[in-house]
Amino acid sequence: MEAYSRPPCSTAILRCHALAAVGLAFLWQIRHEGRASVIAASVVAVALLGLSAWQIGVEIHGARLLYSSLRVIDTADGNEPLRRLEHGGIEHGSQYLSPASRREPISYYSKTSGVGVAIAYQRARVGRPLSIGVIGLGVGAIAAYGEAGGKVRFYEINPQVIDIARREFTFLTDSPAETSVAMGDARLVLEQEAPRNFDLLAVDAFSGDAIPMHLLTREAIAIYRHHLAPGGILAFHITNKFVALATPLAAIAKSEHLDVRTVADDPEQADEEESALSASDWLLIAADPSGWENGELGKSATTVPLTGTETIWTDDFNTLISALRLPEADQ
Repeated sequence: MEAYSRPPCSTAILRCHALAAVGLAFLWQIRHEGRASVIAASVVAVALLGLSAWQIGVEIHGARLLYSSLRVIDTADGNEPLRRLEHGGIEHGSQYLSPASRREPISYYSKTSGVGVAIAYQRARVGRPLSIGVIGLGVGAIAAYGEAGGKVRFYEINPQVIDIARREFTFLTDSPAETSVAMGDARLVLEQEAPRNFDLLAVDAFSGDAIPMHLLTREAIAIYRHHLAPGGILAFHITNKFVALATPLAAIAKSEHLDVRTVADDPEQADEEESALSASDWLLIAADPSGWENGELGKSATTVPLTGTETIWTDDFNTLISALRLPEADQ
């Protein structure tokens, strides 16, 4: 397993230390002033020291307030303790906390989700432990599908997410597969790597309101395909409140003579506020769809209707305007 380590929140700690030093220096400078001035300065210095200690404690403990609104929340699904990662109010994965349940993939990654049925399909097809790639680490939930002798490799641009996934969640360490995390822009890293021969490459970077368009173009998909084994599947997580990505992605795939299916998973309890399972939408792309009609994939996958007039997103031209999810469209 690749290790990732760094001093937690070192910049924040230095900032807090500097704040405390300013308060102490001020107190030292006026030590010969009148009693009232010294008392007032002491109050200010103590307040600064307290603020410094509080900030250090908050920053070190789970990095819950770092990187915008990235936070870890402990809750429960019925009687089952549950931990969730959120960013700006958007869930980025959850995990049961009990030893008996924590290896179960939940949230958007359950066994009935698009990525879950695609992995099950690939296992049956290749008959060996899979090599899986994932763009976007989240809490590392897809590592739960790893098998002994297999590999699960994540690509993550945000070092805070890597830190949280390793300290607050256990999917990476619990996985029987060989797991690794490459830090950096996934597209740039993949461009520099030799072919990985992934049986499945999941692209999971579009659930928030800031969509990385360079991961959605025809050129990006060409890079992903370069890292697929024969018969490999691209799985795009397209659950999003703001944009509808199925049509533009399907248009790119069809222009490259690839087959496209979507899997919409809506567990019965997904609407409950504290549910461990989340409704999800996944889009699957493959060069060879033979056999897709079998098993759970065949039951849940549907085709994407296209008119043939869709604009193909490229590095030179792309826009999210046509993919915006209008309120009336969901009614």
